This record gives sequence, structure tokens and C-alpha cells, in this order.
Amino acid sequence: MTPGWLIVLAAALLPWSTKLPLVTSDPGRAYVTTPLVLWLAILLGGVALWIGQRDRWLGAFAGWWVLEFLLHPALRQFETVEAIVLGSAALCWVREVDQAWHPQLKALLIWSAGLQVGWFWMQSLGVDWTWAGWGPFTEAPRPHGTFGNAKYLAASLAMVLPLAGMAGSCWLLSGLLGTASTLGLGAGLIGWISHRRTRGRWSLGLVAVTPLLFLLHHGGWPAILASGQTRWEYWSVGLRELHPHEWVIGAGPGMWMEHAAQLPIGRVPALEGFPIWMHSDVLQVCYEGGLVAVLIAGAWLWTHRAMWRGPWRGSAAAVGLLSLAFMPFHLITTGVVALVVLGCATTKEET
Repeated sequence: MTPGWLIVLAAALLPWSTKLPLVTSDPGRAYVTTPLVLWLAILLGGVALWIGQRDRWLGAFAGWWVLEFLLHPALRQFETVEAIVLGSAALCWVREVDQAWHPQLKALLIWSAGLQVGWFWMQSLGVDWTWAGWGPFTEAPRPHGTFGNAKYLAASLAMVLPLAGMAGSCWLLSGLLGTASTLGLGAGLIGWISHRRTRGRWSLGLVAVTPLLFLLHHGGWPAILASGQTRWEYWSVGLRELHPHEWVIGAGPGMWMEHAAQLPIGRVPALEGFPIWMHSDVLQVCYEGGLVAVLIAGAWLWTHRAMWRGPWRGSAAAVGLLSLAFMPFHLITTGVVALVVLGCATTKEET
């Protein structure tokens, strides 16, 4: 079945959908809103079907969220599902980039990240001409490049670090140290170590983790413990709030953002207020999409397990580690980098 058939069926069946109490029980509103919601679901379902013809489990993942939208037909839910489905399509598009261009693609990511580090250190000197002219840097409490948050910059640098050579790695590592993000630094260094295939890579790894130990020793432990405790409280309390059936099918796309402020935990400075994201993409998939979404994602990872041995394995490892305790896929600036990494890592030529 091709996506075009969905459109043909929609033309025949949508006029009959106005009697369904899908969105509202008001007949006057149902004549407009019910066909609209179903039409949006059909369009996203068509994209998911197109994805499934190229990657079975990725298409199933996108299709599951389309079904979730039908169970929760609201604006925030549509925005979430739209981002997931189109992001899955974007991953397929990245795979269509000829492998011969991968070296240039890596260079583009490395140079962009390197310029971000330069911007970061310029801000550290108190200068940023974008918002305040050539005046002092005052737009945020800490330097962050152009990401708006030092942790976001650290996540992006961590995904690119394994791709860089020795000189580039040192420069990106300086930026990671400057952000003081232990998670970003740890993910970047583990990715960098796993990228090396030399016989002595583990002895090289011991040298690589020295900056991480240095960061932990100089005031890092209290912040790490506070952040970790806060994450654990939000994760455990949030998951306990799920009803039994929601463990299977999830609470619904985008529902964490609506539930977070209602959790029985006050405002916590370690996460700068109520987290509108769960600070774990893996757990947020579980919370919003249930174990069904987690199992589909696991099946996708299994079918593409060769990426952990391919030329992009270090960056893929960094993406995986960040997804456990951060939300790289919920931020466009980091999510697109992650999609490029996974798209290139799962091409047939690379694996």
C-alpha cells in the first residue's frame, strides 16, 4: 500500500467521520474538527508508511505515535507527533546522502562545533556583539555559544567530539570543560574512546578521562549529586503517577509537559524550575508512548546494531548516553545533530 491510497480513502471516508465523537460531542463543531483531526492523522500516517517502506521499525515507531495522536487529539499532542514523524523522515533523508560526502559532512559538523567553542570563550571574556552590540555579555548567567544554555552546547560538542582529529578534539574538549557539564563531558569522552580502534585505546582512555576527574574534583560532586537526585525524584514520582494501562500505551504524546508542574515536587534549582522535558529521552518515550514505544525503539536499535561498529560509532554512543539522562531529541539545536549522526551511522554503506 502506498501513501497515495490513504489520500484516496480519505476523500471517500472523511465526510462520514463527522458523526464520530472523536474530539467533541458538539455536532456543530464535529462537522469541522473531526475531519480535520483525522486528515492530519492520515497525512502523518502517510509519512509513517513512507518511512516504513525504507525502515520497518522506524516506520512502526512513527506510526505508533500517530495512533497515540488519535487517542489524544489536541494541539500539543499534534505538535509532538508531528515533530516525531517528520524527524523520523529526516533521518531517512540523511541516509540518502552519498557516502562519498561523509568526510565533508563530518568536517562541517566539526567546524561548526569548533566555532561554537570560539564563541563560548569570547563570551567568557565578556564579549558578545549579537544582542548587546560590542557591549558586555549579559544575555545569560553563563557563556553558552549560541545555544542559550551551556548544557545544550555541551551535548552538541559531545556528539561531535568523537569525529574530530587530535587537534580538533583538544579544542572541542576545552569547550566541554568550560561548560562544566559532567554529563556532556562524560558522553563526549566515552564516545571518543569507543571511536578509537587502536590496541591501546583503553590506556588512551585513561588519559582521556583525566579532564572528567579534574572537573569532578574541583567542585563538581555537589552539583552532580543535586542534579542526579532531582532527576531521580522527577523520574520516580512521574512514573509512579502512570496508570496501569499507561505503562503499556503511555500517557500520551506531550503529556509530560502538562503533568510536570502538577507533580508533588516543588521548584528545584538544580533543574532550573519545573522541567518541561523529562531530562531523559528514553524515559520520556516510556512515559508518553508506553512500553510499546520502548519495544519498537529497541527493535530499531537491534536491527541497526552494526552502527556501534561503524565509522560513526563514537558519536552514536554519545547520543545514546545523552539520551539516558538528557533530552537531546527535544531540542532542535541538538536534535538535528543527533539525527545526522544516527542517519549516517545507519546507512547500509557505513554498516
